[in-house]
Amino acid sequence: MQLRAKQRTMNYIILYILILHLSSTKALKEDCGSNPEPFCDEHYEFRTADGSCNNLKYKEWGQSYRCYPRFGPSNYPDYYGRNITNELLANPRDLGNA
Repeated sequence: MQLRAKQRTMNYIILYILILHLSSTKALKEDCGSNPEPFCDEHYEFRTADGSCNNLKYKEWGQSYRCYPRFGPSNYPDYYGRNITNELLANPRDLGNA
């Protein structure tokens, strides 16, 4: 059991490093343009509506309208209503009423 927890922790660390690397690449900055870093007051007691400053170390993480890297190409068979194995997705209304 301890080995699985260590492997999971290592996977999170690798994913974290990969995200940091991809978010700092030149291609991502060219695709997204430059987004100014938000001004954050560390003494402000409420979260922001757009998600900025919720993490004071990485102020833009989780912010709306922020560009995030893809880990692979998009793969949508008909671009609507199906998953990558071509099975129909659940109707959102049915899920909401469940």
